[in-house]
Amino acid sequence: MCNSRIARVAMLAGLAASMSAYAGVASFGVAPNGEPPLPIPGGGGGGGYDDRDDGMPFDGVVAGDSATMSLKMYDMNGGVVSINAGGDLSVGRGPSFKNLGLNRNGPSSVQGSWDSVISGNRMYIIAMFRLTSITDQFMPPGANNNGVPAFAWTWNFGTLDPITWAPYVTSVQIAQAQAYFSNDLGVSYTNGSVDFTGNLPSGQWVPGSDHGLLLPTFGDGTNAVLLSYELNIVPAPSSLGVLAGVGLLACRRRR
Repeated sequence: MCNSRIARVAMLAGLAASMSAYAGVASFGVAPNGEPPLPIPGGGGGGGYDDRDDGMPFDGVVAGDSATMSLKMYDMNGGVVSINAGGDLSVGRGPSFKNLGLNRNGPSSVQGSWDSVISGNRMYIIAMFRLTSITDQFMPPGANNNGVPAFAWTWNFGTLDPITWAPYVTSVQIAQAQAYFSNDLGVSYTNGSVDFTGNLPSGQWVPGSDHGLLLPTFGDGTNAVLLSYELNIVPAPSSLGVLAGVGLLACRRRR
């Protein structure tokens, strides 16, 4: 049987805030639970991603795609500013991290990465933000925007440059979306988690973008966040034979 291996990805990010809703972004509490259900490459509590060997996986994302990533902070006067100095930057899919700029709330830099992952018979988009110093955090106590106290923060993923789905994809729906928080740069995720499925479209996730949600978690040491989007991808019926043929050809070439 031909095993299909999807590139492993690690991405970290921090979030924090306090309030109920702001600028159309919902606010949720963070549950005090721990590790993500997906194993995190290079991290604690899981090992690597499983291979999928039950046929051609429907990845659905265009090869070489990119998507913008940034972290945002909201202040008490209604101002919004990027936590990462680079603002919304396009990040190519894959396991490598891209520098998103200095952390406006600390001495280190923010990094971002994202990729598609096939685990078992499930497809995921995994996005991660992280800092480059374990002693730094995204939202320390006293975080402010030019002297105006901050009350919230969130992530933006694909908001300017969204995920591009392959031409053969006819449907993309989110089965579940969760965020997992870390205070050790993503080695473990013990700073809680939140299910934000209800904050995303219940129908088609086209374009593939997420404006995030506000969370009352600043000052807790969070320096990494992993975003997991579990997807239902449906290819066009006419493309099934093509995809199966590509998979068979790949298997034959490997033998």
